[in-house]
Amino acid sequence: KRLHLCLSLPSGGNYLSTLPVFLAFIKLPDFLASSGRFRPEVTRKVNSIRETEKSKLKKVSDQAADEERQRTA
Repeated sequence: KRLHLCLSLPSGGNYLSTLPVFLAFIKLPDFLASSGRFRPEVTRKVNSIRETEKSKLKKVSDQAADEERQRTA
């Protein structure tokens, strides 16, 4: 199964109104994996995908921080 989230982001750049929905969406797979009755390979796959996506987000965050440091230097 797949979960997709579609949000209309505010044009002003103020994303605080969408943050609670986004955080709930991020936590949903963990909740389902911990409370649902899935085969062990499904739980491993959920964990693997979560770690992969977490590393992708960290990489993007690190790149943004590097760009910010280069602008201020």
